[in-house]
Amino acid sequence: AIELDRPLVLHSFDPNPMPPEACQLNHSLSSIVKDVLLGVRASRQPCTASIDRISLTLHPVRWQDGQIESFEADAVYHDPFAPQVNPDCWTPDTFKWAAKHLKHSGRLATYSAAGHIRRAMRDAGMVVARAPGFGPKREMTVASMDDKALHPLNIKYRP
Repeated sequence: AIELDRPLVLHSFDPNPMPPEACQLNHSLSSIVKDVLLGVRASRQPCTASIDRISLTLHPVRWQDGQIESFEADAVYHDPFAPQVNPDCWTPDTFKWAAKHLKHSGRLATYSAAGHIRRAMRDAGMVVARAPGFGPKREMTVASMDDKALHPLNIKYRP
């Protein structure tokens, strides 16, 4: 976003955010991460911090309890740790909630490549594709309501 001079609005849902002193980022944007962590610690309410055209809101609640009024995202990055750790974050209901907040051509991406996760996305009404993994991951998953948004990826499931 910075390099392309584009606005970036981030919403993060975490009922147990890390303590601000644990934030060891060494980046020009680390101040907004620390600011929202401090704000949430003080109020236990959603907190927003911005720098230039980048805005981060941390909602200290479970995704099920999160409210984002009339917000349509271009992208959702789904990373609630493994299904064994947070099983309620990997259900069709989770992905229906995410799809509700995605633009029709928006994409949801996750490092998970597990079949039951991909089928949960499909069951939520999304088109699901395989994508090359990042770093040590061989494969990851990208989903959208619009199969054209996933071109040229290999479609795995359709609703």
